[in-house]
Amino acid sequence: MFCKYCGKQISSESKFCPHCGGPITEIEEAEKKLTQRLVKTSRIKCLNCQYTGEGLGGRSTWANILVLLLIPLAPIIPIIYFLVTPRLICPECKSKFIEEIDREGKVVKRKNIWLILLIIPASLAIIGISSSIVLVSLGGARTKARDARRMADVRQVATALEMYFTDNESYPAVYSWSGLEQALSSYFTPLPIDPLNEEPCIYTYSSDGTYYQITYCSESEGKAIKEITNYEYSF
Repeated sequence: MFCKYCGKQISSESKFCPHCGGPITEIEEAEKKLTQRLVKTSRIKCLNCQYTGEGLGGRSTWANILVLLLIPLAPIIPIIYFLVTPRLICPECKSKFIEEIDREGKVVKRKNIWLILLIIPASLAIIGISSSIVLVSLGGARTKARDARRMADVRQVATALEMYFTDNESYPAVYSWSGLEQALSSYFTPLPIDPLNEEPCIYTYSSDGTYYQITYCSESEGKAIKEITNYEYSF
């Protein structure tokens, strides 16, 4: 603030000019009340009008609150906001071209604590998104691994059935997986079970002695039911 009588700089807390003794008018008092956003602990030197004194807060309180609420949703927006908006401005000419100074007039380089605080949730958000992508990828790999095991199991059982047919000139005439296990006890035991072993992902077998049917599911195709008959490699 500057004295309107002698033009010299005075403190915003002064009631009278220490240089000429001039009083601060009611208008000046009103102006001082309108600048309650002054950051009392931060002194500035304006590079535009050469004002030296307390700095005026350059960010709206409501804007700060709104931006802080956006941190969990869109961390990049608060980071940009705090980077491009000035923390302090000159209360006289509203210029953003200022230098922060200490009580001795030395320029102070402040660390942007807001940027540090925002980097933490932003990093956590990036880690969370990356973890989700990795988990989805791992889930797909596990599904493919289970499907590969199912096809290997079915091929092994089909091979055992052909061995049984060679010795008995017919396939086991049973209609359950447990019945097939008993019939193939001399050829292949124990019979494998589905990696999930829950509906619809289970192995089934049925045969009239001449033809057989083995069913299994394919998780990668939405748990679609697949089948082979008489050792058909149709999967």
